[in-house]
Amino acid sequence: MWEVIERHYEELDAEQRERLEQLAPNFGKAPAFRGFDGNSESVERSIVSIFVNDLDRWEHFKGRDTNSHVRLSDAYARMRKVYEEILGEGYEFNPSIEKFAALLNEQIHPDNR
Repeated sequence: MWEVIERHYEELDAEQRERLEQLAPNFGKAPAFRGFDGNSESVERSIVSIFVNDLDRWEHFKGRDTNSHVRLSDAYARMRKVYEEILGEGYEFNPSIEKFAALLNEQIHPDNR
């Protein structure tokens, strides 16, 4: 999911990026996979390391620090639901800026919106 998100962001023009920043001010400027918490999500972080470093998958993340220092698995799970809804609308990940912002904003816990 995150590789697709990052690559999609790279394809946006300046106007689209500006709009995304307005709609998702906390996450809309250069959205990037931050990894998992090294203390409480060490299993998930280890899985990422195996895929990236040992199996040469997700090369987009190679060399990146994947210790987020904050729990993110719940945020990623919320994002995944919206991501799958977007994919359900077609074969490619090509959401409107509004839907892209909604996806990124899922990182905010519902109690804090």
